[in-house]
Amino acid sequence: METRLRWNLPGLDSRALEFSRPTPRYLLAMKVMASRRPLPGYPGDQSDIALLLKKMGIGAVAAVERIVNQYFPDTVLPAATSRVLENLLARKKHERTHRQLPPADGPIRGQPIRVARGFRLQSPRLAA
Repeated sequence: METRLRWNLPGLDSRALEFSRPTPRYLLAMKVMASRRPLPGYPGDQSDIALLLKKMGIGAVAAVERIVNQYFPDTVLPAATSRVLENLLARKKHERTHRQLPPADGPIRGQPIRVARGFRLQSPRLAA
């Protein structure tokens, strides 16, 4: 579930100092449960949730709900949190399908650049 490290430090009444690092699944569950909005000077949890979804390869709200339920049983996510997850997953899917495809030999001056979903961009004119 998590990584733990222990040290016995002299002079501390033989007590151990313990560090733990949560697993990505547990971190995602905690971030989703908190789901704090961005505020001035605080970025909120949405960017962390988006990063975890990407790194873990999660593409559905139901998968997130299962993970949350594993650590916080019988929890029903608020509608606002479900909407945030849907928006983050939709943005992730959009970025994946609209990613620019690099040409095999690089763009040639004035040649169109192929982009996912049939969009075409004109390459910039290169200075001679």
